[in-house]
Amino acid sequence: VLRALGIGPAGSLFAAGKLSENDRLLVAEFGVKGSADSSLGSVVSEAIRTDLGQSRAVSIVPTSMVRAALQRMQRPADARLDLALARDVAQREGIKAVVHGDITPLGGGFIVTARLLTAETGDELASFRETANGASDLIPAVEKLSRSLRSKMGESLRSVHGTPQLAQVTTASIEALRKFTEGDALADRDLPRAISLIQEALAIDSGFAMAWRKLSVMYGNGRYPAALRDSALVRAYRLRERLPQSEREIVEGYYFGTILQDRAREVRVYEAVVARGELGPATHNLALRYSSRGEYVRAESLYRRYIASGRAPLVTYNNLAAVLYHQGRSAEADSMLDTADARYGNPDLIKQSRVVTAYDRGELDSALAIAAGLRRGSDRAAGWFITASIEAAQGKLAAALRSYEQARGADSARGGLVQPLHDSVRAALYDVWFRSQPERAVRRLDAVLAQPLRNLPLEQRPYFEAARAYAVAGRPQQARAVLARYEAEVRDTTRFRIDAPNRQRAEAEIAIAEKRYAQAADLLRKAGQLPDGPINYCLPCQHAIFARAFDLAEQSDSAVVYLERYIAEPSVFRFVSEVDAFYRAGAHKRLGELYEARADRAGALAQYRLFVDLWKDADPELQPSVADVRRRIARLSVAEGSTPRN
Repeated sequence: VLRALGIGPAGSLFAAGKLSENDRLLVAEFGVKGSADSSLGSVVSEAIRTDLGQSRAVSIVPTSMVRAALQRMQRPADARLDLALARDVAQREGIKAVVHGDITPLGGGFIVTARLLTAETGDELASFRETANGASDLIPAVEKLSRSLRSKMGESLRSVHGTPQLAQVTTASIEALRKFTEGDALADRDLPRAISLIQEALAIDSGFAMAWRKLSVMYGNGRYPAALRDSALVRAYRLRERLPQSEREIVEGYYFGTILQDRAREVRVYEAVVARGELGPATHNLALRYSSRGEYVRAESLYRRYIASGRAPLVTYNNLAAVLYHQGRSAEADSMLDTADARYGNPDLIKQSRVVTAYDRGELDSALAIAAGLRRGSDRAAGWFITASIEAAQGKLAAALRSYEQARGADSARGGLVQPLHDSVRAALYDVWFRSQPERAVRRLDAVLAQPLRNLPLEQRPYFEAARAYAVAGRPQQARAVLARYEAEVRDTTRFRIDAPNRQRAEAEIAIAEKRYAQAADLLRKAGQLPDGPINYCLPCQHAIFARAFDLAEQSDSAVVYLERYIAEPSVFRFVSEVDAFYRAGAHKRLGELYEARADRAGALAQYRLFVDLWKDADPELQPSVADVRRRIARLSVAEGSTPRN
C-alpha cells in the first residue's frame, strides 16, 4: 500500500514522478577477484540483467542490440562486455548508464558489489554491497542488490542528461564516430565545417568506410570537383566488405548510381534494404531515385516514413517539400518547409527552396531578397548562382554575368568546382539568343575550343554546351565537330553511356539548326529516358525545347501545348538548369503571339503583360522587344475596350 501510494522510503518512484520508462540500461559483465571461479561473473551479470528487466523504470538493452553495436565496432559478437567496452557501447547507442560490479571472495563466501555508472563520464551514481555466505547464497544476494538498484536508479538516472545517440555506422574508434556524427548533423547547414569533421574522423580511422561515403556525398552536394567525390566513394566501395549487410548495400547503391550511373541497379539495392524495414540513408536515396523517375507518390511515402522515424535529416524535409511541390501541392510544400524551419532554425537549404516558391508566385523582389541573404550564408556561391539566374530571366544580362563571376569566385575560395569555360559558352549563348549577334557568339566559342581541353578535368570541358551553342548560332557543322572531338578525347565507353542524354540534347539542337524537326523531337524523347524509366530532372527544359522545335516546324498547336506546359510545370530545378534564364521571357512573348494569331485577345494580353513585367528593367539593348510588346498590349487593349497597363 505504501509503495502504491508513494509514501515513505518504499514509495513508488513512478508515483513520485521520478522515473521514465524510456530510460535504457546496459549491464556489463561483473568482474571476479582473487581465486574465485571466473564464470561467476557471467552468472551474476545474467541474474542482475534478469532482475532489472522486471523493472518498469528502465528497459535493459537486449543482447541483439549489443551484438549489432559490437559488429559496428568491428569487435567479435561474443566479446566479453567488461566495463570499458560496455561504456563504449552505451555511448554509441545513446544509453544513459551502465551497471557493473565485482565479486570478491571472503572466507567461504563472497562480497558482491553493484555500481550504477554514467556511460559518458563513468561517474558513480549509486553503489550497493551484499554478502553471500557461499555460492548457493549468491542469487539471493543478487536479488537484494537488484531491489536496491531499482529503488535508487529512478532518482539517479533522472539527474543524468541523456546524451544523443551516435550514428549507427561501423568504426572501431568512438572518437571517429563522434566526429562523424557531428559532421553528419551539420551536412545540410554548414557544409565546409561538416566536411572538415568527416576528414577528422577519417584521420582517426582511415578504414571508416561510411565516412568515406559520406564525404563523397558532401562533395557531390557541395559542387566540389568530381574527382574528390569519386575518389572518396571508390575508397568506401573498396572497404565495403568490412561492413554489415545494410551499410555495405548503402555504399554499393551509391557507387552504382554515382560512379556507374546505373539507376536501375542502384534502386534494386536500396529497395532490398527498405524491404527489411530499415529506415536510413537507403530510404532517403530510394525516394530521391523514385522522384527522378517522376514517381512522386512513392517518393513521398518513403520520405514521410523516414521523417516519422525521428531520424531523418534536414534534407529529407526539404526533398519532401520538393516532391509535394512537383505534384502541384504548393501549400503543403510550404507547410513542410515551415516544419523544417521550426526544427532546424531557418537554415540556408530551406531558404533556397523558399526562393523557388517565391519566384514561381511571381514575387521576384522577394526571391532576390532571399538570394541576397544566402550570399551572406555558409554557401555564398548558391546565393550568387540563384541571383544570376533570376537576373538573366529578367533580361539583365550584364548583371547576370557579373553574378556568375561572383559565384565562381565564392566556389573557388572554398575549393569547389570552377568552370570558367562554361561561363564563356554562356556569354556566347547570350550573344546569339538575346542579342542576335551570332558572329560574335561564334568568335567566343572558337576561342573556347582553341584551348587544349584534353588536359582539363572532364567536368570542366564544355563539349555539349559548346555544341548546342554552335547549333543555335546556325553552325551545325561546327557543332558536329565538337561532338567528334568529344569522342576522340574521351574514348571511354562507360562515359559515353553516362553522357548519352547530354549528347542527344546537343544532337537535337543540331537537328533543329538543320530543320530536321521530327528527328529533333525523337532525340529529345530519347534524352528524357533511361532504361528503367524517364529522367524527370528538369521537365521544363524538355517542354521548352519541344516547343521551340514545333514552333520552328510551324506546328503552332503543338508549340502552344508545350509552351503552356513549360510555363505551368512546377519544378525546383529552374535555377539549377538555368532554363528560365533563356526561355521564360521568350516563352511569354511567343505564346502571346500565338494566342493573338488565334484571336485569343485575353490570352495574348495575359502573356504579353507577363513578358513586360519580367523584362521591364532589362538591359537597354533588349528594350526594343519590350517596346514592341507594349504597343501590342495597347492595340489589343483598345480592341478589348480596356485601359492599357504597363
